[in-house]
Amino acid sequence: MELIPLIHLFIRAFAGVFVILDPFGASSHFLALTSQHPSSTKKAIAKKACIVAFGVLIFFSLAGGALFQYFGLTLAALKIAGGILLFTIALGMLYGKRTGAKTTPEEEKEHSELEDITVIPMAIPILSGPGAITTVMVLAGEAQTPMKLIMVLLAILVSVIICYLVLANSVVILNLLKMTGIKILTRIMGLIMSVIAVQFVINGVADVLPLLVKKLS
Repeated sequence: MELIPLIHLFIRAFAGVFVILDPFGASSHFLALTSQHPSSTKKAIAKKACIVAFGVLIFFSLAGGALFQYFGLTLAALKIAGGILLFTIALGMLYGKRTGAKTTPEEEKEHSELEDITVIPMAIPILSGPGAITTVMVLAGEAQTPMKLIMVLLAILVSVIICYLVLANSVVILNLLKMTGIKILTRIMGLIMSVIAVQFVINGVADVLPLLVKKLS
């Protein structure tokens, strides 16, 4: 298989996963949840949360096909539904409003009092929420060969590593970018995500349209 198409697939998958993880937006939640912890503990929490999120995303990437068969779902349906879901999340990012895929202030306050916040709410749902899970399932479902699937998994790995670096250095990044800079980056990611979401819907409609035409003819 040619290398260039695989590189293009990796870039596309990386863009999709990275923007939905939204590490810069997640860093504000991370700082709020770890405000009472020292720097070393912050890094440990970020590391564990990213490892758990990575495991969740890899699981749904590999188990997506089996879930499709068990529930009688099609990839086209997931593309359309996933595209709609991602578009609503993207709108929230563009207008500076967090959606149901993230946590509410009340949830953050409750979980900030718990001893371990790495799994809930940091790993789930702040990092690996419904949008991220849907994205990796669609990308993995489109991977028709083992090498393409490896590119998708590699994109997830690289995205999570960058996410860890952002969270582990969130205090430094916040001091450099300020909240205004983080909001600008989040809106840019929201714009990119909205385009990806629309493309998911277009691909899903393109997949199902021939079947509908065949049934009607």
